[in-house]
Amino acid sequence: MLAPLPSRAVRRHAAGLALLVAMPGCRNVLGIESTQLSEETGLPCAPAGSAEPSGHGINWWSGCGDRSTCFSARAPQASERPDASTEAADLPVITLAFDDLMLGSRGDDGKLDANAWKHLGFDLDGLCTASPTCSAAATDNIRTCKPLLADMAADGEYCRDNQVGLLDYNLDTLPQTSGKYVATATQLSCSLCQGGYNLLVRLSGYNGQLDDPSVRVDLYPSPGLKTLKNVDCSKEIWDKKACWTTRDAFTLDESAIEGTAMIGELGSATFYDPSAFVKSGWLVAQLPPNTPYGLVSMHPGVPPMVRIAINNGVLAMRLVKGTGGWSVPEGVLAGSTRLSALIDEFSRLGLCDQTAPAAAALVKTFMESAADMLSTGARSPNTPCDSLSLGLGLRAREATIGSPIPIAAPTSSACAR
Repeated sequence: MLAPLPSRAVRRHAAGLALLVAMPGCRNVLGIESTQLSEETGLPCAPAGSAEPSGHGINWWSGCGDRSTCFSARAPQASERPDASTEAADLPVITLAFDDLMLGSRGDDGKLDANAWKHLGFDLDGLCTASPTCSAAATDNIRTCKPLLADMAADGEYCRDNQVGLLDYNLDTLPQTSGKYVATATQLSCSLCQGGYNLLVRLSGYNGQLDDPSVRVDLYPSPGLKTLKNVDCSKEIWDKKACWTTRDAFTLDESAIEGTAMIGELGSATFYDPSAFVKSGWLVAQLPPNTPYGLVSMHPGVPPMVRIAINNGVLAMRLVKGTGGWSVPEGVLAGSTRLSALIDEFSRLGLCDQTAPAAAALVKTFMESAADMLSTGARSPNTPCDSLSLGLGLRAREATIGSPIPIAAPTSSACAR
């Protein structure tokens, strides 16, 4: 490996031990001043401009891309699990529910931000496509797949792939769509607070330490609490102290329970990762194909979310134990979702030619221009893109599971199927 050259410091953003992480083609020391190098070129691997790497998706897994000299928010890999020597006695099952989801239209402060999507997610394809933190000379010329319209959609900062995040900003700001078909980011956060819906993450086999090479993760969609908390979601700001607590029990979508294995007193989830791990306090799970994501409430007045299926999904959550139990102050859920499924879902939610032809055409055209991935996860430059990348920021805390109930997806009678 080449000797370091002077360059900007790359500092770790999360608490923990400074790590020396060996990655293909670069040297990376997080937590102390360092430089990363591309072995192919000998050029420093560092962000363009003066800014240091930041945003949701940057941590010990980040560094040089496969071929690029650009700093990449690459996704953590299963091959990076810690050594088995870190094993210890397992804790009881831990259940986490989301406190907050950042979809791409708003920043950490909750304010509308046209660039928020650029700070969320991972570099899923290993390419830097017109990323604002890459110089033009360092940007990859090859593409993941063949664009459906015009040029390939540009990446966010540090080569992040998150076109669904940009879609969310457009849906939140366009007068033809804002607040009409799906929950805006503000509505979503308030609905999570009042217990309108959620996605429960169950950890079993976790030793409670900073490192654990073998943890099971089960995902259970919840249609919400049986009784909503008294929170006024018609306002931009609401009383966070009135949000759900561990005394409230979340119901479960019974279709998401497999029941062939028991996780505590609950049947295992239909979608799970039996080989997740924790490294430096970060839980990392690889999600199976077509993992459902999208929250449907049992309460008619709660604004719906888009129901999508995630492919090539990665979940990373920083686990923290406090006086109130376990929490996740930062995390990322990333992957891709099929373009055709997105179009169908908006039709189910009432956005179609029969209800709003101009808005439906506008959203469809944007989604086609934003398609930047293949559902298989392969890199095939001459195969038409069939999916959009996504990267969601999240916060979560310990929650209580209640009883399973049947739940149906929202369907618009106005849209012909």
